[in-house]
Amino acid sequence: MRYNWINDSNNPDNPNKNLCALAVTKALNVDAKVRYLHTIDDVVRATKTRYKVASKTRELIGATVDTIRTKLAQMTQQNELDAIAYVIHLDEHVILLSADGDTLVDTDPRNKDNRKILDVFLVY
Repeated sequence: MRYNWINDSNNPDNPNKNLCALAVTKALNVDAKVRYLHTIDDVVRATKTRYKVASKTRELIGATVDTIRTKLAQMTQQNELDAIAYVIHLDEHVILLSADGDTLVDTDPRNKDNRKILDVFLVY
């Protein structure tokens, strides 16, 4: 499986790390902590080397990137979370949003973002 991800990598300079996952982990300063960055599990594993990570997917099932922004800000304020950011897993993509729901890292930005959310991870 890993062999296929390396062969299909979108990063010609380092096929062990896909570009979107690399950009997110670089923003969190954890990109050098793991050898591979192809899956959401790789991103979460790298992030856990420096931060605490909690899944928040259950609270945000069925959301899109645009609809999640205000929900993240409300969730952060209501629960008084010490959120640093949120790692958002989309179909074959990963982005990083601030605790307020603003985009910090997205290698494929959209004006109207109706991409479906697969997983949400709180980084604190």
